[in-house]
Amino acid sequence: MDQAYGRTSEPLLPVEAPETPRVERVFAEPIGAPETLERYAGQLAEALCTVLEQRGLGVRRLDWLCYRVDHRIEPVRIGLARPIRHAASAAPVHPARNAVRPPRR
Repeated sequence: MDQAYGRTSEPLLPVEAPETPRVERVFAEPIGAPETLERYAGQLAEALCTVLEQRGLGVRRLDWLCYRVDHRIEPVRIGLARPIRHAASAAPVHPARNAVRPPRR
């Protein structure tokens, strides 16, 4: 009822092409410490670089979506000047290092 009357928002999920390379990590418990986010973002970046290398692709835009326990999505978009696919090249654009923000209340 709250959604019908506009009191709560309905999350919009992005539509992606099926061939879009994607990696994800699901946690049993919520995490929020910046160093933990940075560690797992690094692992995800390495996994994504492996997928990109296997497909012979590069990436110029990265979308990092964090799904919060309150069902909100915290998006971070990173744009690059040239396509990259190697983890060493991706280090300066590490999403957690560049865009970790405290949760909004």
